[in-house]
Amino acid sequence: MRWRNWRHLNHLLPTRYEAALHFSSALVNGTPGILVWTKETLLATTACQMTDAWLVSHFSTLSRLLGDLLNNRINMHLKVPKEASIMKVLVTGGAGRLGSKVVKELTETGYSVRIMSRKRQQPTNLLSATEWAQADLETGQGIADAVAGIDVVVHAASSPFKHTRQIDVDGTRLLLEQARVAGVAHVIYISIVGIDRILYYYYRAKLAAEELVKDSGIPWSILRATQFHYLVDLFFQAATKVPLVTLLPTDLLSQSIAESEVASRLCEIAVAGPGGRLPDLGGPEVLTAGQMARTWLMLRGMHRRVLPLHLPGEVAQGFRRGYNTCPDQPVRGHIKYQGTQNERR
Repeated sequence: MRWRNWRHLNHLLPTRYEAALHFSSALVNGTPGILVWTKETLLATTACQMTDAWLVSHFSTLSRLLGDLLNNRINMHLKVPKEASIMKVLVTGGAGRLGSKVVKELTETGYSVRIMSRKRQQPTNLLSATEWAQADLETGQGIADAVAGIDVVVHAASSPFKHTRQIDVDGTRLLLEQARVAGVAHVIYISIVGIDRILYYYYRAKLAAEELVKDSGIPWSILRATQFHYLVDLFFQAATKVPLVTLLPTDLLSQSIAESEVASRLCEIAVAGPGGRLPDLGGPEVLTAGQMARTWLMLRGMHRRVLPLHLPGEVAQGFRRGYNTCPDQPVRGHIKYQGTQNERR
């Protein structure tokens, strides 16, 4: 575990965690000894002592301890109650395109997952290891029950087209208030690349939600991702409704990514612990809308002329300049845009 995550052991350690460490004689004044660390002891230590200075001053002892562990010179006996050893994660929007993939991956990894959705009816294909919590971000109804007993919240619920401010901003505030009361140890927020540079109303709401997460008093992580492949498909479906020709802003840039890769990254963040503002995540390549449209049309056998359409305004200018892309980030997705909805639920 990285040093910077030691202060966030609360969400990683089970409630009744005891580790009896049998030290070699080199670690305890030449005499074999036993040190028992309870969860409370560890948390008090991390909160009060594990500063950078503490780590430097204890580097020698820590190094020897890690060396003994690696050489099997210390036997660690863990007494972890089975029911307390599993991290419990709430996924808001857990029935959506992205959220359902996060739920599936976390469940397969062995975590206990609760899906929060405004839908009252549970889906028939609900995974056996998951729970269902009906809650409404717009009204606040059911949120307190949804976050009860939760260690980590993955906040993937969003409403880009309807009641955006009420759900993405006010709803996020309500969620964070209840999460703080419930003692949630980590909130993960999925956001969008370029929201601080493109003056789009939905992006402004996402940016406001980010600030709420930062000021919540709960350890947090924020991941910004580029547009998903399937959203590009939806855009082309709308643009090709008119027969024979397609009017398209061919000069807009996109670095679309598969939602499954974003879901995997969110699961990694849940395991790693709070990381603050994390590096942006985009797809493997930056393409123009014209390039993507040709692929989309070819795979569907649609022969039509694409007429460039110039979109005025600052929002379109931001997409032309690639503010919604992050090609300089060292980590990218690997699944290229194939012009088809190949990631169905």
